[in-house]
Amino acid sequence: MAALRFFYVQVLKRGWSVAETPYPKKVLHLPEILSQEEVARLIDAAEFPFHRILLMTLYATGARRAEVAHLKLSDIDSRRMVIHIRGGKGRKDRDVMLSPKLLDALRVYWRGLKRKPTDWLFPGNRWHTASRPVSTKVFWHACQQAAERAGLEHKHIHPHTLRHCFATHLLEAGADLRTIQMLRIMTLPVDEFLRRFLLHLLPRGFMRIRNFGFLANRQRATLLPLCFRLLQPSDQPAADATSPALPIHSRWQCPLCGGTMRVVERLSAAQLLLRSPPHLSRCAA
Repeated sequence: MAALRFFYVQVLKRGWSVAETPYPKKVLHLPEILSQEEVARLIDAAEFPFHRILLMTLYATGARRAEVAHLKLSDIDSRRMVIHIRGGKGRKDRDVMLSPKLLDALRVYWRGLKRKPTDWLFPGNRWHTASRPVSTKVFWHACQQAAERAGLEHKHIHPHTLRHCFATHLLEAGADLRTIQMLRIMTLPVDEFLRRFLLHLLPRGFMRIRNFGFLANRQRATLLPLCFRLLQPSDQPAADATSPALPIHSRWQCPLCGGTMRVVERLSAAQLLLRSPPHLSRCAA
């Protein structure tokens, strides 16, 4: 697309309309979700204790790898049991939960450091004594090496996988979507998140029904006017069993058995949403 735009604008000296340009559809892949047992295997398979604490922090907070890398000692609030994320995505600050297990692991990590850092929680270089934070590449290598040691290399695990796992496991544990959104774990709309989550749980080979057969493309032009006509309000009273036969497509005649239908109960739109549709074999005649 960039080459075509350059050709039209720079070479042909013609206008280029973004609205009229047909862009290819993006391929959306579902994120790889690990079970809680697989996440535990991944963290326990870390090659170094430093890698283990990095993976634990990624999963226990649901933060991005750049956010974890730039954590400072002052960001750990053990009294309120929260971790302050400074300048996250979109340069926004937020607080994430600090679990007791992660707090104990961070204290063990702190005691094991020969040279205590004064600024960054995870300082860089091999001995973790640099005045700069650890590189984000360290998180990537930690995930790759732990996945190979745990036998999960076929899962294509990367640091952001633990963020997806954290949000999914919270939802499976009973947390509501509003809580997950307030934690800024996911930035998708609720319906899109539910769609991806359900597609992750559905078995392979599951196909969604796009159109009901009654309103298929070949019959839609003729049947839609009929639907609108039948759904129009009418003052015709409910017929009893002794009434004469009604014409075809009448709203008072059952399309399945041909018997006369009578009004049993009138439901509002809200009540219709709360009730499941009746079975086709059941009709009031």
